[in-house]
Amino acid sequence: NTYNLYGDFKYSSINAIEDYDGFKTEIGFAKTSGKYRYGFSGKYVSENYDVNDLGINFYSNYHNAYANGSYRIVNPTKVFNTFKINQYINFEVDNTSKKLQTGAFGTEIKATTLQNDYLEFVVEFSPFKTFDFYEPREYGKYVFLPEKVFTAINFATNDNTPFTLVVQPSLSKFNENDRNVYGFYISPKYRFNDRLSIAYVLDYFNETNDRGWVDTDNTGIIFAERNRETAQNDFTGKYALNNRMTINLTARYYWSYSKNHQFFTLQNNGYLTPNNTYAQNKDSNFNSWNFDLSYSWWFAPGSQVSVLY
Repeated sequence: NTYNLYGDFKYSSINAIEDYDGFKTEIGFAKTSGKYRYGFSGKYVSENYDVNDLGINFYSNYHNAYANGSYRIVNPTKVFNTFKINQYINFEVDNTSKKLQTGAFGTEIKATTLQNDYLEFVVEFSPFKTFDFYEPREYGKYVFLPEKVFTAINFATNDNTPFTLVVQPSLSKFNENDRNVYGFYISPKYRFNDRLSIAYVLDYFNETNDRGWVDTDNTGIIFAERNRETAQNDFTGKYALNNRMTINLTARYYWSYSKNHQFFTLQNNGYLTPNNTYAQNKDSNFNSWNFDLSYSWWFAPGSQVSVLY
């Protein structure tokens, strides 16, 4: 048996109009060998921890506890090359308000068949009332989220064959007024030879009776109950000049539609009350096209140059 004890401590110091410091720390322990494995970890992120030097990340001011236990086969059987079942529990609490951000129990089953097709099933239960500290878009505010169940199935054919297919349907069902999220992902890919391949990706979501931010005015923060649809279509062609250089061209079409049918005002306790006076039209129908051309050159192990247009 082998075990892993790990941890870190990170500190940020920002010198601006108002200087501020923050930190993140984590510790964990895991059994990393054998058929039966387990692990647990804890994390604390302070309110002013800031890592926005190379990107934008405002997810801070929380502490987290995570634990999991898993079983896997270590040798192929008559049915599977690999098989793993994992049970996990994940809790996350806001440091200031002490309100629960995440409270979930989940099961993951992952396997590859003797033909190297990939199968995955995920179900996650969130049986606790939680709060979203980011959707209100105002510091210190939060909105209630009801209990929910999420499930997804993932199937991918053997990637070593010229034609491959990935299919992933998903469903999130909330304990609130027929509120659901339906998702569907599909990606066929064909490899003509060692140099040329083409792929298509459709990523679609349909949200019924979703509740989210639409406006902030002098009366407060306005939320809407709405039906939403989003779809992203990607067409990608890849050509390898040699084993170190590739050219990629992606055409992307994105569509997002939202139809509001009731407005609410966010209260200080995180709950919503009906707002019958708000009359702004916040329905939306957004479309966009874009084309990405890239050239990549792996000129040394672990070293890459990319040119994007």
